[in-house]
Parts: sequence; structure tokens; C-alpha cells
Amino acid sequence: MDAILNNLRDPSWWFTAIFVTIIVGVAAGFLKEKTESVISSLSSRYKYWASSRAEARATVVRLLAGNPQFLLLTYLTVVVGLLIHVVAVILYLVTLLFFDAAPHEAVAGDARGFMIWKVLMPFLGAVATYVGFRATARLSLVNRALKLYRENNNFPNVP
Repeated sequence: MDAILNNLRDPSWWFTAIFVTIIVGVAAGFLKEKTESVISSLSSRYKYWASSRAEARATVVRLLAGNPQFLLLTYLTVVVGLLIHVVAVILYLVTLLFFDAAPHEAVAGDARGFMIWKVLMPFLGAVATYVGFRATARLSLVNRALKLYRENNNFPNVP
């Protein structure tokens, strides 16, 4: 138990844990639909919920594929979301450098560590995870719509 408490006091453990959470959040955005299909095989109630969500996603894909301007606009919002995710991850990674470079009078003693490890790092990690998950989930829908748009208009697939 003491080893666990010592690990929790170590900032490198928190940094690693939050960084892994960011990576898992992005991966979850890509694996969301596959995970829902696996879980829906276990529960009928979840199966109904997952099928209604899949139907809603299919409707969004059809609507996006039917309107090229809206598809382009949605694609641009996904790119902006991914850029915000990159900025949030970069801020997460360099927060420590910013606070170390700050004059000691600006952030005094114990407040410096508290601000970095208890406030900023978890907040920026959560923001990066959420934004990454949302952007990759939307990217999945936009890619499906783009594929359907190409098929409907007899455009070749881009490798």
C-alpha cells in the first residue's frame, strides 16, 4: 500500500496516467461503433439503444452524403476539432515548462506544484481526451459520408 501511495505522490505517474488517457480517448473515438456492437450482443436493452444510435448515425451519413456543401463544412469542423486536440495535447505536455519558466514571485512555493499537478494537468488532460474523442468520432462519420458520396456520384476512391 505504501508503494501505491508513493507512486501517487510522484508527478511522473500522473503525467503518464493522463497521457495514456489521452491516447485511449482518441482510440475510443475510432473504436466506438465496434465496441457498441460487441456490447449489444450481451444485453437486449443495450442492443436496442445501440441500434437506435447506429440508425441515427446512418441518417447523419446519408444527409451528409446528400449535401456536398454541408459535408465540406462538417469536414472542416472535424479538422478544427483535431487541431484543438493537438493544441490541448501540446499545452498538456508543455505546462510544466511554462510554470518552471515563470518567475518564482508569480507562483509561490507550494502553489506552483498544486497548480501544475492538481489543477492544470488533470484539466488539460481531460480536455484533450474529450476533444480527441469527439473529433475522431465525428471523423468516422464524415469518412463514411465521403465514401457514400463518392459511390453515389461514381467518383473513384482515393487511396
